[in-house]
Amino acid sequence: MKVNPITLTFSGEDAQLEEAYLARDHEKYIWQVRIVLVLAAIFYILFGFMDVVQVPELLPTFLMIRFAFFLPVVVLVLCVSFTRLFARIQQPLLVAVLLTGGTGIIMMLIRAPSPVGYTYFPGLILVFMFGYGFGRLSFFWASISCWFLTGLYTAAALFFSDVPVKVVINNNFFFVTANVVGMASSYMFEYFNRKNFCISCQLENERWKARQANLELEHRVQERTAQLATINKNLRAEIEERKKVARELREIHGELELRVDARTRELVRMNDELSQAKEAADQSARVKTEFLANMSHEIRTPMNAIIGMSDLALNEEITRDQRREYLDIIRTSARSLLGIINDILDLSKIEAGKLDLEATPFDISSLVENISSMFLDQINEKGLEFIIDLGEGLPDRLVGDPLRLQQVLVNLTSNAVKFTEEGEITLRITVTRESEAEVTLMFEVADTGIGLDAGTSAVLFDAFAQADGSTTRKYGGTGLGLAICKRLVEMMGGSIKVASTPGEGSSFTFTAPMARDTSAPAASSFDMPSHLRTMQVLVAEGNVTLKGVLERMLGSFGFGVESCETGEETLSRLGGTHGIDLLIVDMNLPDTDGVALARTLAREEGRRTRVILLDAFSVGASLDGKIRYGIDRVVTKPLRPSTLFDAIMETFGEAVVSRNLSFAESSGLSGHFGGVEGATVLLVEDNRINQMVATEILTFSGIRVEIAENGLQAIERVKEKTYDAILMDMQMPQLDGMEATRIIRNELKFTRVPIIAMTAHAMEGDREACLEAGMDDYIPKPIDRERLMEVLALHMNRASGDAVHEAVSSYDPTPQKAPKASGDSGSLPVLNVEEGVERIGGSHEIYRSIVEKFVALYTDRLVEIRAMVSTGDYSRAAHEVHAIKGASSNISATFLFAMARELEFVLKTGHEAEALAGVDALEEAFLGVREAVEGL
Repeated sequence: MKVNPITLTFSGEDAQLEEAYLARDHEKYIWQVRIVLVLAAIFYILFGFMDVVQVPELLPTFLMIRFAFFLPVVVLVLCVSFTRLFARIQQPLLVAVLLTGGTGIIMMLIRAPSPVGYTYFPGLILVFMFGYGFGRLSFFWASISCWFLTGLYTAAALFFSDVPVKVVINNNFFFVTANVVGMASSYMFEYFNRKNFCISCQLENERWKARQANLELEHRVQERTAQLATINKNLRAEIEERKKVARELREIHGELELRVDARTRELVRMNDELSQAKEAADQSARVKTEFLANMSHEIRTPMNAIIGMSDLALNEEITRDQRREYLDIIRTSARSLLGIINDILDLSKIEAGKLDLEATPFDISSLVENISSMFLDQINEKGLEFIIDLGEGLPDRLVGDPLRLQQVLVNLTSNAVKFTEEGEITLRITVTRESEAEVTLMFEVADTGIGLDAGTSAVLFDAFAQADGSTTRKYGGTGLGLAICKRLVEMMGGSIKVASTPGEGSSFTFTAPMARDTSAPAASSFDMPSHLRTMQVLVAEGNVTLKGVLERMLGSFGFGVESCETGEETLSRLGGTHGIDLLIVDMNLPDTDGVALARTLAREEGRRTRVILLDAFSVGASLDGKIRYGIDRVVTKPLRPSTLFDAIMETFGEAVVSRNLSFAESSGLSGHFGGVEGATVLLVEDNRINQMVATEILTFSGIRVEIAENGLQAIERVKEKTYDAILMDMQMPQLDGMEATRIIRNELKFTRVPIIAMTAHAMEGDREACLEAGMDDYIPKPIDRERLMEVLALHMNRASGDAVHEAVSSYDPTPQKAPKASGDSGSLPVLNVEEGVERIGGSHEIYRSIVEKFVALYTDRLVEIRAMVSTGDYSRAAHEVHAIKGASSNISATFLFAMARELEFVLKTGHEAEALAGVDALEEAFLGVREAVEGL
């Protein structure tokens, strides 16, 4: 309970009790107030008669004070007490009565003469008692009123009467005492009265809550009782119903069980059939979608090469070597297309159980040699080391299915070449188990390529499985090869597995049991002349794996073999009387190169040792005088036993039967389309064979061709130069043709240059998609030359009136006279044009186009090489220089080739000063080539 200590009113949380308290107090004491007012009036009148007796002379004044001043106020308050208004203004009215009575007595004290006036001060004390006790004034109003009257008396006695000061002081003593006693009693009465009221209110509230809780409890008990009664009633009804249902169920239970069993069996059967049908339908749809998506591009790419190169081979103006090159590409592409078709048919046969393995005698060495021939160009182009390692004890003749075995090996080797950018690929065959009639061979194809993660390896042998299946994937393929390999190996009775680490390479191994061929005696694969059988051979090879292969290969020929790993060891071994008849040296030794080593040996008088150089590129044509360099033959890697054997025979003057094919001259490719001669076309194509096909077709029609290998390169080319037309492939790494076209049209604002789609995509809606992306026309692959020329002529003639072209020099299809190479044997020509033109078949224009591409391709490479050397990255720099060395030899840039070869050797030794000087020499030689190209 919170009560203001001064006003004795409720405050805080109990403030709402104040009004209730006053209302209750008014009702309880209203008659007490009325009685007190009546008694006060009566005694006031009686005291008036006493005044008449004591002071007759002041009768009018006293009567006026009592009857004209006090009584009307009392009567008025008494009358108001019977109205509703009195409850609101009770306190002010009682104060008015108190002040009126006290003021009247004070006036009589002042007006009455001494000592009569002294008798009135008890009346004032009575007023105080009335105010504190009987008037029902609150403590606050009573205290203020009584103290006001005390002060009023003191002021009136001192200033308006002749009452002695001592009497005033004496009277004030009684007045103060009366006020203090009255205040204390009034305070205590008010305080405890309010406290009791608050307690009674709290008790009343608790009693009300108890009554409410009791009522609520009774209500809930009644509801629960009613619910229980209802539930009980329902339970009884349900029990009766269940009894009835139980009787009915027992009657039909037997029949129902039979029906349920029959229906269950039927549903299970139908569910199994539906599940099988759904799985078959889903699998069929999935296989169909994956098949179409993968086959479209993979089939049309070799078809493009076959048709394009067939058109080119029919031209009367090409040379015999050119025709042979075109037919080689046709043969390679046809084999690729046949391989895809065979993959599809093989997988279908295997799935249907219709594929049977043959049991045919075959030569395992010849099979491996054929495989190495298939990948020779790809391996040389990438600069890879391809090692063939045939283990000891390998039978010459076996009985099995050579076609299917070769199919597995070709697939694994093809994947290794595809996914390996640098390093080596090893094809190894060893005998793991043998008996008199049968051997089990283990085949391994290992590479140093990109490798595989565990997730990809787990599903690698599933059909259509690829690490990257997007349209911008870098590596193509159908995803059928490894699935077929796995099933073929299992049909042979073996198993296949893969071990791979991302970034380090992969190793595929499989086993295959085969029978020995006992139908014919084993024949020697190589017919060695008798005078060469005692020949001693020294092998200089830094690659440990290849060195071991060479030792076994030469040993199988019947030669005595020794080996060294460095040039220094080789020179030491050949010093003095050495008894070595033949030196087989690799181009790249750890401390020198094969040419430098041969040149050192050639300076020795009376040297009789013959030298065969092993290199990854066919650089023999760019060696200006093999005898001057001391080299008798150059053998291209990867090494095959027959190739090495033929080279040895030729070196020692033995005859070798030529296996070159003869080609008949044919005609049919000639003429040009109007409006396209002299034009410049940007060919955006990532496939090298497609690049060559399109380039030759366009070049024959008098069109200059520039190549970009993906969409990003195309955008950069378009920023630098304006082209008469752009041939855009759809599916390329990094950025496909669709997105590249949108950027050229929308961001670069090249809206008038014709962009023609040239792609293997031939699905419904592809043409509309190309046109929507901003392309002008669409040519599906394989490319039809007539159609290509018609489309180019149509769009270039249409755009010629509006497009802005760079100045293009007039095109002269007649080959210009090539500058002759320097005849000075002491200096190397910058660009041996005659030799280069002869190498590509006699077309000066084609040669000029090739060397221009060479300059454009390797200009930025030189900047990258200098940056690599400056940062100490000699390994990557050597790889780039090696690429320049091989390319420069092919275009007969003899001096640049020599500088690249020397710089490659320096980079392998790791001498920074010499490396920087070598880069300067390489750049100077490259500038010479670029100047020579500009003068063609």
